Amino acid sequence: MSSIKNIELPDIGDFDEVEVIEILVSVGDIIAADDSIITLESDKASMEIPCPSAGTVTKININIGDKIKQGDSLISLESAQDSEDNTNDNEESSAKEEEETTKIVPVVVPDIGDFDEVEVIEILVNVGDELGKEDSIITLESDKASMEIPTPVSGTVSSINISLGDKIRLGDLILEMQSSGAAKTDKAEAIVESTPSTSAAAKPAAAAPVAKANTNETVSNVSAGDSHASPSIRKLARELGVDLSKVTGTGQKGRVLDTDLKGYVKQIITSGGAGSAIPKVPVIDFSKFGETELVPLSRINKLSGKHLSACWLNI
Repeated sequence: MSSIKNIELPDIGDFDEVEVIEILVSVGDIIAADDSIITLESDKASMEIPCPSAGTVTKININIGDKIKQGDSLISLESAQDSEDNTNDNEESSAKEEEETTKIVPVVVPDIGDFDEVEVIEILVNVGDELGKEDSIITLESDKASMEIPTPVSGTVSSINISLGDKIRLGDLILEMQSSGAAKTDKAEAIVESTPSTSAAAKPAAAAPVAKANTNETVSNVSAGDSHASPSIRKLARELGVDLSKVTGTGQKGRVLDTDLKGYVKQIITSGGAGSAIPKVPVIDFSKFGETELVPLSRINKLSGKHLSACWLNI
């Protein structure tokens, strides 16, 4: 049995009215509980509003630019009550089983590019911290750049196996996490795989793997408004000077993830594409200003000039 219900704006704090800057769903989309549906922006911050229940979007009751407040209707959602009840019963009955499936998961240094060893300059977590998937755990620094390393799984930090100043490489153990979500994750994947084929027509096609960045692309300080990314990713893109429209997203519905953005920047840096942003020096006929004289450069001037130019373009 299906029912239509309106999803309203919940209490988001001391705000009278906030502006809708992004609508993350479309009519016909099948969404899960806690999936983000809109992005709001106030004078102080931007935030994504999640959907409290799963179902199919039948109507969108707001537009980009609208000013909304607590209790305003956002979308209409068709939810299968029987399926929700069965899901809740299954979750309750398997709660104890999930607790028993708790296991220790090692988190190691992933592939971060052409680096042999990099230094740990910051440890962002402590033993006992609860982490979500893709939360940053350490910061590494090489001769060229610094980067944060995310955790591939969610759970509780049980031990930290590195110290500040350590030199680590690909495959080195960073920390161990106590993860209890294995059974729940497998179950969620099974539900997604069993979704009726009709949802495929309503939802956009799965995003393709990250495409290699064009080496002729330049880093830009323009942030595209049509890009599908969270506020934190948009902020990072502005700080890095990246045009998000040129980054291929691998998240749900083509959403640009942290790894997509950092991979794009790393590709530009390693391929030397950033230097192409410098315009070519125009050829000027100085003779039209009067008499000219060509004076050859000394050996010192030639050597220092080349290195000074390289530093000016890359620092």
